[in-house]
Amino acid sequence: MPPALTSRELDWEALDTFFQLGYIPTPRSPFVDVHKLEPGHTLTWRRDGDVVTRRYWQFPLHERPSPPLTPRSRFASGWMDRWPRIWSVTCPSPHF
Repeated sequence: MPPALTSRELDWEALDTFFQLGYIPTPRSPFVDVHKLEPGHTLTWRRDGDVVTRRYWQFPLHERPSPPLTPRSRFASGWMDRWPRIWSVTCPSPHF
């Protein structure tokens, strides 16, 4: 039988969290010496046994997308765009 890479010891706190939340949050796992990778990270395991974790992506927190338009704001923005045209048709300017 090949040598074990990890022990099979259970992380009882992580399992308790699983039964409370329905999942185990990162970086924990059901096993004591096994951890999940953080989102946007890679793990390189070299032949000499060296393990390197590297972040390759990070969520851009400084950019805030504009909120989606609600039906009311869409109507208002369309109305305001057409207002000068509607006004000129319904209320012609007086000629002196």
